[in-house]
Amino acid sequence: MSISQAEVYFQAAQALHAQGDLDAAVSQYQQALQWDPRLAAAYLQLGQVQQILGQPVQAVQNLLKYIQFRPDEVAVYVVIGNLLLFLKQAEQAQRYFLKALELDPSHPEALSTWLTIKTDHDPAKMLDLLLSMAQSQPELRSTVACQVGRMMETIHNSQEAAKCYALALEDPLLMDRQAWELKSQLLVPVISPDRAYQEKYLQGTQAWLSHWEQVPAPETPWILPDFSNVDAYLFNWLPLEGMAYTYLNPYRERQRLGAILKRWLPVLPSTSRTVLRTERRRVGFVLGPSGAVLNFMVGLLQRLPPADLDVHILHTHRISAAHFSKEQLRPEFNYHLLADDLAMAYQQVLALDLDILYLTEPNAQQSLQSLLSSFRLAPVQVTSWLSSGSTGQPEMDYFLSSHVLEQAENPQRFYSEQLVLHQTIPTYFFRPETVNTYTRADYGLPEEANLYICPHVMSKIQPDLDPLFEGILRQDPLGHLVLLTNPDNLHYRRILVQRFECTFPDLMPRIWFLPYLKPQEYLNLLTLGDVMLDPLYFGGGTTTYEALSAGIPIITWPADRLHGRITHACYLKMGLSDCVADSAADYIQKAVAMGTDPELNQHARAQILAQAPLIFEEELAVEELLTFLCQVDLRARKTAT
Repeated sequence: MSISQAEVYFQAAQALHAQGDLDAAVSQYQQALQWDPRLAAAYLQLGQVQQILGQPVQAVQNLLKYIQFRPDEVAVYVVIGNLLLFLKQAEQAQRYFLKALELDPSHPEALSTWLTIKTDHDPAKMLDLLLSMAQSQPELRSTVACQVGRMMETIHNSQEAAKCYALALEDPLLMDRQAWELKSQLLVPVISPDRAYQEKYLQGTQAWLSHWEQVPAPETPWILPDFSNVDAYLFNWLPLEGMAYTYLNPYRERQRLGAILKRWLPVLPSTSRTVLRTERRRVGFVLGPSGAVLNFMVGLLQRLPPADLDVHILHTHRISAAHFSKEQLRPEFNYHLLADDLAMAYQQVLALDLDILYLTEPNAQQSLQSLLSSFRLAPVQVTSWLSSGSTGQPEMDYFLSSHVLEQAENPQRFYSEQLVLHQTIPTYFFRPETVNTYTRADYGLPEEANLYICPHVMSKIQPDLDPLFEGILRQDPLGHLVLLTNPDNLHYRRILVQRFECTFPDLMPRIWFLPYLKPQEYLNLLTLGDVMLDPLYFGGGTTTYEALSAGIPIITWPADRLHGRITHACYLKMGLSDCVADSAADYIQKAVAMGTDPELNQHARAQILAQAPLIFEEELAVEELLTFLCQVDLRARKTAT
């Protein structure tokens, strides 16, 4: 049977789409629709490509045409809703999420996003809506309670989250009950009113993990082979990801949860490869839509020689496909967009017959990577410092770090993976431009004050940091502390402000919370501070590189774990130590001295600017990664337990 001209163009477009030639694919999809305006699949594919290309208006138009032919496609309504949210059309977006809920009342993304729009992250509104829906739609009570519980966790309201999960668990027919039982017990408030509140939940998490370790494996795995119910189980990784920001090292807890979930996963085909290729090994890099990956991985990947490695770039999201395209990396690499369907994505990775699978961020924010790290999809599976510490996953073999990042004494104790220590920090970080467009007055900051800036995500502002803030401001009467509302969530900020008001109310006039800043506004802020304060436990990463590029002195107190030692590692490479503290008192003393002594401050800035080239665009990092990938010994990897 002959195919139509529209189908010829459509098939050509799909081939170009798969190859990553998106502009050409758009043209071919449009040609197909000119020949056959009723070719529904072409509208869908065209809309998806336009979404990748950053053309949300055109994407919405074509997806709306698609649902005229396929009005029961729940996932497409959700995509349209998300695109409309991006376009700041919340009321219109809400209609499409509601339509998705009409078709599938328990659709998790549609439900959670609709609840967020409806309540604007306000806990009281969330609970009112939950009670209202429990009365008007009792069949949805447990589903809504689970979603509201998750949202309460997201805003670190563990008390209300526990109540919501308890309400959901009253339903004897609750799907995936054991996943939600575990979820109700793993509550880790990262942004908390005080350390005692945090400790209560952290200790509870440890106790419940011990309990679940004793629960026998089910005869039939609770997670289905098609992964249709896996989200409820993967949600349990979220608190253990957040735990990395606290004083408690999450390594053991992650290892225990990894072993628990391993018993609940289905038994699926794994790699049949038992030896590594001796020449031109096939390496797959899994990349998600992450600013950290963009900053820390792009330079490394651009410089990997295709002659030595058969490199496959595996995108988990259309956004990452746009950020890490062949134009951004190398045209000789192979590019794959993993399916939204997790089971299909699993098969895609398995079919590549990789020697090495490099998961950049196998954590809860990247659910697909978290899932892939639970299985054996390549003889060697590796991650690095972007995973916020050890994954704890039994199928992960290696963790790439550096002698300058880790403690000298037995750093392996923090990792379930085999720790590989390179000589330099495993990144090729491009030096950012310095921005000097705005003044202090543009931010509403006092001109004559000594500004101590701590421009980090709010989850890093832990209770143990408060005494350091207080000590600095009390010793420097002209000192002002500058923080950021990052992410752009007023509820998070409210928790921190209330904590400060309880701890040192008299200092509040000298504490500034700036609104969420655009990238250029943020980079400009770095040039206006006198001193930057590195948080405890989980310090600066990208922020450290950006600040040192601008020459601002960063006071740091190195923690035990890698993510509290990045600033210290940069100073080691630069041969500088004046800003490295060894105690709380020393941290305060060094910060105040640097903030109040202009001559000392200028001397530190001159040294930082002179030595900063040593931490940017390091070829040694590329060489060390290449050496590992070409020489890693399969027989040396750890045995999964």
